[in-house]
Amino acid sequence: MSTPQQTLPNDNIIATADIRPTPETEPEFILYDDFADTSQQIDFFIPNRFIVAYCQQGTLSATINHQQTTTLSHGDLMIVLPRTSLEDFNYSDDLQMLVLSLSPSVINDSLLADKNLWPTIEFVANHPKTHLTDDEKEVGQQYYQLYKSYSKRKPTKFQRNILHTLHKSIIYEIADMLLNRMDTIPENEQYSQTDNTFKNFLQLLAMSKGKVRNVSYFAHELCITTKYLSHIIKDKTGHSAKQLIDETVAQEIRRQLCYTSKTVKEIANDMGFPSLSFFGTYTRKHLNASPANIRKKYRAGK
Repeated sequence: MSTPQQTLPNDNIIATADIRPTPETEPEFILYDDFADTSQQIDFFIPNRFIVAYCQQGTLSATINHQQTTTLSHGDLMIVLPRTSLEDFNYSDDLQMLVLSLSPSVINDSLLADKNLWPTIEFVANHPKTHLTDDEKEVGQQYYQLYKSYSKRKPTKFQRNILHTLHKSIIYEIADMLLNRMDTIPENEQYSQTDNTFKNFLQLLAMSKGKVRNVSYFAHELCITTKYLSHIIKDKTGHSAKQLIDETVAQEIRRQLCYTSKTVKEIANDMGFPSLSFFGTYTRKHLNASPANIRKKYRAGK
């Protein structure tokens, strides 16, 4: 699938696109709704993003994390978490889909901030496809129209705030929908001990608020070895525990730089960095910019 790219002045939004965002330019959301040409690869499943894909017509199948094959047909919704591997795509010539792609930062802000959302994470990992009711299709259409509208608008003063609320709203809407289905899981599909360890790790990660940067702390709190914790996280996400920790720390740094009036020194101290120099090095490594430039870029875009 290859469609024309329409990049708007606001770098937080891209509509109907064929791209691979880089960390420096990654938009908050990408909306795909033009499938006039499916002669090329299915390119809207960008790695490390949160994908909501609704099948309007035709069929699409893919292998998830090298083992689970899922087929979508009319009325099916597939939710793909960040760090999920997708391959072996097959699709019919008449495929028509609506696909919303959200950046990892949007998801981290929502999933890690509210413990009530955590039970849905493992459910989605094991049950990525669900069939929508008529009422759910109607709600989904309303969200599509909102995202479509914002993909065409010129930037406004409060657009970032509005989009932030919209992203959180659709995540809660999806969580509400999934909770109605989670009660129907058979006994033999209930969560294993490793599932619970993974969820407890996410809970500790959220509670740490980016102030803990070593894997050994989390392993100690969970009463398991660092090696075993790393194995569980790698198995569940395809990434190391250290990578998830660093992502959480980086997003908290970005949040404090963009949404608080604290000085850079105060933020570094608050997050337990031994020096401003080390804080700057860490920020440049994980956010591709110095603390001052991150704050400057955010304020310039307001």
